[in-house]
Amino acid sequence: MEVKTGYIYHIKDEFFDKINDKGLMINHENGKSRPTYFTIRYKDILWFIPLSSKVSKYSAYNR
Repeated sequence: MEVKTGYIYHIKDEFFDKINDKGLMINHENGKSRPTYFTIRYKDILWFIPLSSKVSKYSAYNR
């Protein structure tokens, strides 16, 4: 699969099964659908940025 910059993606369940990281957004949290990620490329790094309507939950200013 070719991942393109500027698109929105959902990550498959298999990824979350293999990578057990408490810092990641939870897949199917509270019965809701997968988290949505926006992609950008910076140099050789492809970034997956989580999108959420719960800004205060993920804001660095609230930590």
